[in-house]
Amino acid sequence: MEELLSHRLAKKICIFIDLCFLIIHVGMLILFSLFHVTPLIYFNIFSIFFYSVLPVIVIKDKLRFFVLFVYIEVLIHMTFASLLTGWECGYSVTLIGMNVLVFFAEYFGRSIKGNYVKALPLSILSTCVYTATYFFDKKNGAYYELPDQVVYRMQIMWGIVVFVITIFILQLFTLLSFQSEQLLSEEATKDKLTGLPNRHYLSKYEKERMKEGGWIAMVDIDDFKKINDTYGHLFGDYILQELAKIMERSLDDTLVCRWGGEEFLLIGKNTDIFMVRQKLEELRRKIEEYYFQNDGLSTKLTVTVGFTFYEPGANMNEMIKIADKKLYVGKYGGKNRVIA
Repeated sequence: MEELLSHRLAKKICIFIDLCFLIIHVGMLILFSLFHVTPLIYFNIFSIFFYSVLPVIVIKDKLRFFVLFVYIEVLIHMTFASLLTGWECGYSVTLIGMNVLVFFAEYFGRSIKGNYVKALPLSILSTCVYTATYFFDKKNGAYYELPDQVVYRMQIMWGIVVFVITIFILQLFTLLSFQSEQLLSEEATKDKLTGLPNRHYLSKYEKERMKEGGWIAMVDIDDFKKINDTYGHLFGDYILQELAKIMERSLDDTLVCRWGGEEFLLIGKNTDIFMVRQKLEELRRKIEEYYFQNDGLSTKLTVTVGFTFYEPGANMNEMIKIADKKLYVGKYGGKNRVIA
């Protein structure tokens, strides 16, 4: 999640929004200059300066203030423009698009565990301002009358602006939500230390795995507690990670899972007991001969393996129990061996 929703991405979105609003206000300055709407000329000069310096806040990672300042500027500007040139020009609809924007900003802020502006109070405020502006305009009329053709085009333009803002935010929200769900699902089915599938993965795909016959093996590191006590847990973590890599490299067409602690679960499709035993013996020998070295520490270790075969449609939990019993037979029989 953090890779998808990050301060870096939030900053990029803020800069993009700031640039869009800057361009819009340059266009509005030109429009109001043509029709001599003096108050809005000065307001847009201020807004251009405002959006020119606002990226400084983004660079300083004050994203909450960026959202709040942009919202206030739009609220005041659009209200002021509606009162001066008339409700029919369509400025007020931008507040609808801003509501979508601030709710997304709150979602993003919560997701990256940063400071955020609460969207609900702002949306209630904009609703009140929107309604009050409408009644005020209908009662008092506009102070500046723009040509009908200009009003008509302004309505279309602001409608497009709101649609673009809404579509952009909703599309971005959809993509991020989908990718976040995928990432969370992947994290839930993978062991964080080794990157291998975990128990949750097996329970999720159990029926699919057990449709065909095959074999299941439990692999346990011999005397792993002594390794942790002697070399420390960091070195123990390294061993688990390295062992996971060895098993993945050594076992083709085999699902390697972290079962828990120092135990790993292997699931393969081969039903030839000689070939399976040979494969597991080769793995056992390879681990026995491997020198685990990390951060100035080194050791060798052994594993004990218990395995069994299963028929199509067999219950995975039952097969795991059988393999686990074989494993303990090997443990009590001297360790460092493969038991079927």
